[in-house]
Amino acid sequence: MIGAAPTRVSRRLEPRMVTFLGVMAAMFLSALDQTIVGTAMPTIAKDMGGLDRYTWVTTVYLLTSTAVVPVVGKLSEQLGRKRVFMAAIVAFLGGSALCGAAPTMTLLIAFRGLQGIGAGMLTGTAFAVIAELFSPAERGRYVGMMTGVFGLSSVVGPLIGGGLTDHVGWRWVFYVNLPIGVAVLAALARTFPASVKPAQRPRIDVLGAALIASGAALLTLGISLQGTDGWGSPLVWGGLALGAVLLVVAIFVEARTPEAVLPPELFRSSIFTLSIVVTFLVGAVMFGTITYIPLFLQRVVGEAATNSGLQLLPLMAGLLVASIVGGQVLSRTGRYRVQAIAGVGLMGLGVLLATPLSATSSQLAVMPSMVVIGLGLGLSMPVFNVVAQNAVPHRLMSSATSALQFIRQMGAGLGLAVMGSYFNSRLSVHVAQHQGQKVALAGSIHDVFIVSLLLCGLALAAAAFLREVPLRTARHGEQRQEALASAVA
Repeated sequence: MIGAAPTRVSRRLEPRMVTFLGVMAAMFLSALDQTIVGTAMPTIAKDMGGLDRYTWVTTVYLLTSTAVVPVVGKLSEQLGRKRVFMAAIVAFLGGSALCGAAPTMTLLIAFRGLQGIGAGMLTGTAFAVIAELFSPAERGRYVGMMTGVFGLSSVVGPLIGGGLTDHVGWRWVFYVNLPIGVAVLAALARTFPASVKPAQRPRIDVLGAALIASGAALLTLGISLQGTDGWGSPLVWGGLALGAVLLVVAIFVEARTPEAVLPPELFRSSIFTLSIVVTFLVGAVMFGTITYIPLFLQRVVGEAATNSGLQLLPLMAGLLVASIVGGQVLSRTGRYRVQAIAGVGLMGLGVLLATPLSATSSQLAVMPSMVVIGLGLGLSMPVFNVVAQNAVPHRLMSSATSALQFIRQMGAGLGLAVMGSYFNSRLSVHVAQHQGQKVALAGSIHDVFIVSLLLCGLALAAAAFLREVPLRTARHGEQRQEALASAVA
């Protein structure tokens, strides 16, 4: 009898852990496809032509994946988490297979759009699935692991993409998703917990979903085009303006919709609102840093551009370690405010360490700032997922999760666009002041780091106002069952 109890416990917990590992593997593939394709693109353009549409292979993936994130969380709660997540994997794998077989650049771009829809559905649903599996009190360690997946994919993506392109052909950059994805699909089909059926037929907020998805897509389009066309392009301002208008209209529509995809009620929680603000700023700092540190290493220090993922290894190693350790600490202590402030503070310290870098700095001089920035990101990123979910009623949890993922992506895109524009303007000034190109580049990157430091200061100020409330110990699925039972009674 004594030996039988652990067996029963392990059997009960095993499906939950298999589901978590499957979700993490699916998210790894989704995150990987944001970086793995970049190294293959020169070969793809050479084989298929269409060099003038080169950037659209990446842009359309970003466009469609971002558009579906803010709406899919609520829809997964209404239609069933398992059904939507499995459909997301199928869409992602179908898009991958079609991309690998694409005969023309035009079709490749179209199929990347389908793949992006699947990836966005995965991103918008994954953290809500974790909320179904684990309570806020225990969720930190698992969200930390998920955060580490993004850091790992950033490093190994370019390496895998380059290796596959060189040795077996660029089409395997897409085909590599299939065997892993099919295995994940088969595992989740058996272990994914059945969805709790609502007490009444759900009312799908079609208008709200359409407005939010269209607004998000247009904002992303404007941000993406800014990188190639500049701020003076009518398409850039048109996309940004129309996207903003649609989102404003969506706010009014959602305020009057009973089952809103993105309920304004979310923002009644100061904890959720502050989490959104900090997440936006952290996304901007993260992607600005990830972009300009390799540029400094390649163009100022003189490091080779090959294996560019390895240049960020110290930053990603710090992120991976801190996200896992920070998640464990969060789950064990249940205290998030100190960790949030420490994470954002460390990120700011890392950026501060990068500001003295100059044209004479060595690769070794860059390492401390990268490690500290990675540690800060790893500590802070898992916190706000857990905090935002814990701060709202369980019926709003899915919408809160989607909103957080969406705002992180928008912060990254908009922050990168603004920093890129500022970098270009400062480069013109520094070129006029200095004869050496390296000196001008170093000065311009220094100016970008100053902007990042200011954003870190704003994020730290917002995090300081974060209230600490106890993390709930009941899982989201259990809370939904209790609510439904009360409604029926």
